[in-house]
Amino acid sequence: MRLGYFSMPLHPLGREWADTLREDRDAVILADRLGFHDAFIGEHLTDRHENITNSLLFLATLIPETTQIR
Repeated sequence: MRLGYFSMPLHPLGREWADTLREDRDAVILADRLGFHDAFIGEHLTDRHENITNSLLFLATLIPETTQIR
C-alpha cells in the first residue's frame, strides 16, 4: 500500500512565516522518513492563515531532502 501525506498548512496569524515554513518542511521530511510515498500541500492565495502560495515550488525545495516523496 502506498501512503500519501496531505497538509493544508493553516497557521495562526502573527506567527513568523519562517517558523511555519520550517514546520511544514519538517513535516514532509518526517513523512518521507516514515515511508510515505506522496505529499500533497494545499494552497489558497487569499487566505492570510496559509503561508504556502505555490505548493509546487514549496515541494520542489524538498527534492534534495527526501528519498521517497517526489
